[in-house]
Amino acid sequence: TQLFLQRNNISDSVKLAMSLKRFEHLVYLDLDNNRITALTKNIFTNNPKLKYLFLRNNGLSSVESPSTLFQDFSVVQLAGNPLRCDCLVRDFYLWLSYTQTAVDSDDIECDWPVKGVVLTDLPLNALVCDVDECANLQRGGCQQRCVNTRGSYLCQCNPGYQLNENKRTCSDINECTIGRSVCSHSCLNLDGSYVCLCPTGKALSSDKKTCIDADPNFCSPNSIEDSKGSFYWRQTSPGSTLTVDCPHGSIDSSVNDFSSAKASRQCTRADGSSEWQKPDTSKCQYASQVTRELKAYSESVTEVNRENVATYLKQEIEQAKNLVAEDLHFATRTLENIIAVNFGSIPEKVGKIVVETASLLVGTGQTTVSKAQASFFTSTRLLKVLERFSDSIVMPFGSAVVSTLTDQLAIRVIDYNQVDYRGATYLSVLQTDSADIEIHYRSGLSPLLDNPNERDNILSAIYLPQALLSEVRVSVTPVRVQLSIFHNGNLFVPSGSGSKMIAGRVVGARIAALGQVTNLENEIEVTIRHRAKQSNEEVACVYWNPSADGGFGDWNTDGCYLDNSKSTSELTVCRCNHLTDFSVLLRSQCFNESSCNKTLTMEIYISCGVSLAFLCITFVLINLIRKQKTSVYMKMQVNFIFSVVISLVAFMAGIH
Repeated sequence: TQLFLQRNNISDSVKLAMSLKRFEHLVYLDLDNNRITALTKNIFTNNPKLKYLFLRNNGLSSVESPSTLFQDFSVVQLAGNPLRCDCLVRDFYLWLSYTQTAVDSDDIECDWPVKGVVLTDLPLNALVCDVDECANLQRGGCQQRCVNTRGSYLCQCNPGYQLNENKRTCSDINECTIGRSVCSHSCLNLDGSYVCLCPTGKALSSDKKTCIDADPNFCSPNSIEDSKGSFYWRQTSPGSTLTVDCPHGSIDSSVNDFSSAKASRQCTRADGSSEWQKPDTSKCQYASQVTRELKAYSESVTEVNRENVATYLKQEIEQAKNLVAEDLHFATRTLENIIAVNFGSIPEKVGKIVVETASLLVGTGQTTVSKAQASFFTSTRLLKVLERFSDSIVMPFGSAVVSTLTDQLAIRVIDYNQVDYRGATYLSVLQTDSADIEIHYRSGLSPLLDNPNERDNILSAIYLPQALLSEVRVSVTPVRVQLSIFHNGNLFVPSGSGSKMIAGRVVGARIAALGQVTNLENEIEVTIRHRAKQSNEEVACVYWNPSADGGFGDWNTDGCYLDNSKSTSELTVCRCNHLTDFSVLLRSQCFNESSCNKTLTMEIYISCGVSLAFLCITFVLINLIRKQKTSVYMKMQVNFIFSVVISLVAFMAGIH
């Protein structure tokens, strides 16, 4: 029996198999030019006499189990099918090499990855299935965009960035210097973009490049660049709220439609003029890929995966460049979730990764850390993360000590038997043969300043007296003590106060499971090395009060005083009656405003007088050069000197 079913739009192989049941004596079957995309294994089970099969120009992307499917067939024609030449066609490829069936193998071509290549012309090892390197958390090491390709992947950059030589990271393109901008006035380069600026009285037009006269009856066109991207606000009348699309889509990952994510800004009128209010971009996705990933990390922590998340987070921070305040916020939130109280104790490996990551965040720089603290209280939260680390870290088997030393900080957590405690000294020492820092622990009081060789290498130290543990009356056993040294004060910057910048390291001590310990009868001793004290400066022993200034924290001197008998010009010894973080301030001794003004006035008079003297000498020398006296260049110099002299005399006359 012969059956011709060409061009019948047949696509369902299951229904086809049921229809073929009626043709037990079928020998010849022509299914050319249909839409069959797959062949089930039992499609020809009810047609034992079938010998000739024509399946050309269908939609087959692969042929599974051909030795079973085409068993005892004399002719099989399969040309014109869109085969995917990957690992799924290996069985078919091998069958073509040994089958006795007459197959049009020379006409069976690949549709992917390279269209038009004859399948049998490919080597077997070319038939591989692709692994999407961009699907994992590391994205193949790409900083911004990862594009998967067959057997590999490519890193690409967002608009406004260019790929670096390492083919992984991206750097900003300065459009203002390479001629890409066409600003009518001035151009300001931004990270990943640029913005045109206008002088006072002008405003950007709708093309974002040309400056036009500002209209006081409207809120002028305005561009804003922040962590969510670049937003352009067109001219708007007072009382109106303008909405624009979020440049990078919605912050809600479940929303795929870019146009549904909006930012809004209100135009108001007050005192006869129109002005913009602060824009609301809360629904917008962050512009930086790093910020997005850090946010994703903060939302993905579980008790099971927290070690992996901690590892990925640390790698992300290490590879990232120019972190912003939002990055520190989400990274800190991730650390908080990793060591969450409901997860119980912290494995040693996880704990050390947490401390190392916190160190990387501190090392991003004081400006970034301060901005993050002002917006998200990240410094305060990082200090609490380190406290949680010491409270819940699991001690190594057979040990009562965990130590972590990084570029930015050192932490030592010790479990003490209260009965055996004899006091302890914790030191950071600069090695004599390198720039490395070593951390030492000694039981009992160490005579730090009695040994000159040791004293010269001490960077900081803290001594906890023997009676400390009995005085605070800790009920748990063993008693856990955290000792910490911060190599800079990035986490301890008071808001809006430039006069309280510490001069040395920050040394801290606390007892786990206790709050702030104050009013100790047995004082602790803190030693800190700092820059040499100037003649007009005094040293102040201070401690960090995290609850001061509305939770921003501030340095305070209460309960701390200077031990002059042990201090030198570069090494200060403080005694304090509480446990917290300590450091030293170098402050000017000029506390009387009147005397300070007199000193400053005298310095100005002297510097201005010296300038006048040299200007007069220059004037005389110019006049001695007779032959150049009448030149235009010489006259310009004389006029310039005369103008500067008049300015200095007027300044000195009106200095009060």
